[in-house]
Amino acid sequence: MRAFPTRLGTVGASGADPAERAYLLSRWAGSLSCHTAALAVWLAARHERWWRPLLAGTPLLAITPQPDGLVRFEHHPRPPLEVLGLAPRHADDWATARGAYRRELADSGALVVCGDAYNLPWQRGYRRWHAPYWFTVLVDGGRWLIEDPLATNAPNGPRTLRRVPVEPGQLMQWSVAPQSYTAIQHLRELSIVGYGPPGLGVRYRWLARTPAPHPGRAEPTRLVGADAVNGLAIRFRVAPPDDPIHRQADDLWQALRQRELVVAAGEVDRELVPGAIREHWRRAVAGWRHIVPPLMQARSTTGSGPPGDPRQLADAVAAVAQFEADEWRLAGDCDVLAVA
Repeated sequence: MRAFPTRLGTVGASGADPAERAYLLSRWAGSLSCHTAALAVWLAARHERWWRPLLAGTPLLAITPQPDGLVRFEHHPRPPLEVLGLAPRHADDWATARGAYRRELADSGALVVCGDAYNLPWQRGYRRWHAPYWFTVLVDGGRWLIEDPLATNAPNGPRTLRRVPVEPGQLMQWSVAPQSYTAIQHLRELSIVGYGPPGLGVRYRWLARTPAPHPGRAEPTRLVGADAVNGLAIRFRVAPPDDPIHRQADDLWQALRQRELVVAAGEVDRELVPGAIREHWRRAVAGWRHIVPPLMQARSTTGSGPPGDPRQLADAVAAVAQFEADEWRLAGDCDVLAVA
């Protein structure tokens, strides 16, 4: 495997094994989402300070109204794939996908697959429900293995980091993408990709490096920072039981995780997160965690009514608006131009 010199440090043939570096992400598991966990493993296989590109210009919360009463949530000033020089690729046949997988793994030792929780034996949704789920394949001593550091809370207990050896024949089954995406899932991926995600519904989808990002433009109805938080609080306070916003609890949960990631990074990267900023986001995280109980109720609701007391959620959201000022965001570049 060749080395990749960057301002983040040279990683490759002379450094630690990529799989071993990725395995260290277990300590960060609770501050990642499905998308950022997969990208974190991809970055950790190449760079020692993998968190920097994922934190550039954050923490940010932006919301944009969408058709049918939904909201597009954004947690990064630029879509992560645009920053990293990655783009979704897709194919209906395994031979094409397998060839692309091999090229990506040979090139960088890491591959992000846009799979389906239904097909993944280590996932809670295995053979139970379909949902987009990104995971990363690494090369470890000539073997392929899946590294999945995401930690999630479930009724039967927390799910923690998984390291799963995989053969190409298994990967043929495990990397099959969902046949369809809900509107909420589409919006979530759109915020990560930055433009209409291609290949939705195609059998195999993965990420590949590309020299051509697709910069987008913010819509005039977009709200950012404290305005976004206050807008959500108002929406939750007046939302009727059937309001679609109740189905977007996970998108608000990701705002908490992004702030927890900043706090975690501040413990190991003092140049990126100075003391005053660390302390600010520690206090912010304490406030954001008050949102968790009503969000858990939102997750468990069956559609027969609102997710608990909407006033409780609205009050908890409104209370964190004070932390969302521009001056508390991290530096906008964070060495991101060196990662692709």
